[in-house]
Amino acid sequence: MTTAFEIDKNTTRLEIRYKKLIEKSYNFKQTNRNISNLASYKATRLLGRINKIKLGIGTTLRISAGSSLKLLSSNFIELRPF
Repeated sequence: MTTAFEIDKNTTRLEIRYKKLIEKSYNFKQTNRNISNLASYKATRLLGRINKIKLGIGTTLRISAGSSLKLLSSNFIELRPF
């Protein structure tokens, strides 16, 4: 099970990667449009992943009663059977 510290460390690593991709996209904007567009696309996908981690979307916790808890946002939890 991942701890809050590991999640924070991974989020920080992803944010650094995001900033590098945005900078790469900006630097290649005038010289090579294809590289710029590819870096921008990767940065956008990475930002979506960072936001999902920060909001907790897609995080599923398994419990022993044959159901799973899905964290919908920071305040709502949905209980679903398997």
